[in-house]
Amino acid sequence: MTRFVKRIIAVSMLFLALVMLGIFSYRSLPVELFPSAELPVLYLHVGYSSQLDPSFVERDAVIPLEGLASEQAGVEEMESNITRQQATIIISFRQDIDINYAYHQLEQKVRAFQREHRDQYMVNLIRVNTDMSANRFMTIQARGHGDIDRIRNVVDQEVRSELLAVDGVGDATVQGGQERTIEVIFEEEACEALNITPGRISDRINMYSNQRLYGGRVYDAGETWMVSVSGEYADIHELGNIPLDNEGKINLRDVADISWGEKEQETISRVNGMETVTITIYNDANVNDIALYHELQDAIQKLNTALQSKGVELVIQSCDAETMEDNMQQILNLALIGGIMAVFVLWIFLRNIRLVTVVALAIPISIFTSLNLFFAAGMSLNTLSLMGMALAIGMLLDNSVVVLENIYRLKTEGASAGEAASGGTRQVLRAVIAATLTTVAVFLPFTFSSEFFIKLLGNNVGFSIISTLMVSLFVALIFIPVIVYQFLKARRKTLTLHAINYRNKVVRIYLIVLRFCLRHPAQVLFSMVFFFFAAVVISLSISVNTLQETGTDTFRVSITMPGGATLQTSDELVSEMEQSLTGIQEVDEVISNIEAGEATLTLQ
Repeated sequence: MTRFVKRIIAVSMLFLALVMLGIFSYRSLPVELFPSAELPVLYLHVGYSSQLDPSFVERDAVIPLEGLASEQAGVEEMESNITRQQATIIISFRQDIDINYAYHQLEQKVRAFQREHRDQYMVNLIRVNTDMSANRFMTIQARGHGDIDRIRNVVDQEVRSELLAVDGVGDATVQGGQERTIEVIFEEEACEALNITPGRISDRINMYSNQRLYGGRVYDAGETWMVSVSGEYADIHELGNIPLDNEGKINLRDVADISWGEKEQETISRVNGMETVTITIYNDANVNDIALYHELQDAIQKLNTALQSKGVELVIQSCDAETMEDNMQQILNLALIGGIMAVFVLWIFLRNIRLVTVVALAIPISIFTSLNLFFAAGMSLNTLSLMGMALAIGMLLDNSVVVLENIYRLKTEGASAGEAASGGTRQVLRAVIAATLTTVAVFLPFTFSSEFFIKLLGNNVGFSIISTLMVSLFVALIFIPVIVYQFLKARRKTLTLHAINYRNKVVRIYLIVLRFCLRHPAQVLFSMVFFFFAAVVISLSISVNTLQETGTDTFRVSITMPGGATLQTSDELVSEMEQSLTGIQEVDEVISNIEAGEATLTLQ
């Protein structure tokens, strides 16, 4: 041990390499608001256009779909709920089942069922992710005065392509204004002559449009990737090649005319009375959301400069990355303040700025080194993992303080620098290891919980605390003795501990209480037992279900129109409400989403 503490170059290079590698790991870690994790649950939603008897739906649709779902491996439980308007089947899987694989397998079977019953039912297979947006990253509104169709045309021709060019953007969908559609008008005489029904035309178009087939799994670098083969048409004329018979002799162009058209407007969106077009951005997987958010901000700023002459402005309506960045920045600030306060408390007791600096180095070294474990375990930087690190910062100094104080004590007793560094570390070796493992033992059981959300909490908060503390133990037993040895060797004056002033009132009161407790152990133990049970009774009387009211700067007004209302009548009513609300000084924005039978006003 004595020879080891003298290897300053080897130890310094080791920890410098770990810190540098941790910085590279930090740049490579995915950043997200909450850890992405899919629940081992799939939902089958069955809708039907008209009201049906639940018993009929059960026999005709629910039982066949339950049979398809039961063929999947790992199904633990199925729960079905049927009403006259819809039916829902909840499929629960075992925790060890790959839910992505199960989803792709069941999706093909559901598609086959949908093709056979498309006239009666609309079946959707849904999987639940902790990121409920399902890769929906940002919502942008294109605002401007004048014709909404002109704004839609500008967005389709100039804006959407520029947003898709940003690295990390997977897709961008546009809503609002007149949407272009493909009209297929079949010739009745040709259909009768060839015995082609409108139903067959519709089925064939659905069969050969936007097909998505499961292609298997690919294993690469210890990760499993699902492969899906998707097909879509690039030209409207390609639709004419869709075969309408099994032999492929009759194509769609033989019995129908295919041309571009305009879809009837079904919704209206406005912000402060201005017509808007909504652009929804979807991000790619494994993308740093915060970096993508800033790249999109720059792209939107450039587009606004180019579109200024056309009277169109792009405004970011919502983005989870903005909330993510604010939350993480607040956690990092709180962690920084906590670390500074911990170092300040340490200085109060040691009163030696050089030794305090040595101990304070344990915080950044432990955090950056632990990021290597994050990268190796496939973890992400999210709100939960950063909270775990913030909680661990105060405990990072414990092991280093114990080792340093014992080395300091041996030196003041006359030991040489090498003997103090090696002997002081050896004496407290078992103590600091035991103290660290007791803390680890508290959080370790959370990772083995069978409850999904408890396990998710343990895997993020628990892993960040455990990894950071284990690294801090390594720092205390390796880094601290070596650095302190160099300080002690270079220091010529005799070291003295900061003496405790026994005349201080606080110290004298503590000593009086301590002597009393040592002389009356029975009374002290009885008092502790009494306070323990009193605390248990008080904790059981506290309600854990009471939610405190929180303030918000946004609220919504839902409007339900009477039966038979049209989009025009709903628009007229909402326009009157917009005029009355925009006159209120406290209202910043009035966002309207209008449909034929209902509307929503969002006030900010």
